[in-house]
Amino acid sequence: MLVRMQNGVREHSGFIIVIPAKIIAAKRDSAELTEAEIEFFVQGFAEDRIPDYQMSALAMAIYLNGMTDRETASLTRQMLESGTRLSWPKSGPPTVDKHSTGGVGDKTSIPLARLLACCGMQVPMLSGRGLGATGARWINWNQVRGSAQICLWSKFRVWLNVWGV
Repeated sequence: MLVRMQNGVREHSGFIIVIPAKIIAAKRDSAELTEAEIEFFVQGFAEDRIPDYQMSALAMAIYLNGMTDRETASLTRQMLESGTRLSWPKSGPPTVDKHSTGGVGDKTSIPLARLLACCGMQVPMLSGRGLGATGARWINWNQVRGSAQICLWSKFRVWLNVWGV
């Protein structure tokens, strides 16, 4: 790991020490981050080992200095691998996505999802309260008859099979 991580890593008494602030400073100074550094941040943030203020600082450094294509691919891959992936059986009804961050787009998302469900399609719609002003879909969705706020993945699949949304 010491070889792959260049910024913010040092060895001390046989231990590898990763210093998040050094990685942030490297990106702030326009350095290209390694795959291992990006993995360290994304996995650390997903597992609550990287505090939000450090992730915010890295995000600002990335915003100000950009990312190479390799860094962008690495960040995308790490984010994809950091959570739960949903899959749908090929033998089941067609599954489609109407992606939205919520809030303003609910006037389209909610009726469109219901129309697609009436046509025999499944429309898994995910939302979260952590999105602030744009995360209102979960509140609005509870107002639609036959819909419910789902907290467990097992219930999510049951509701998707019953209602299509």
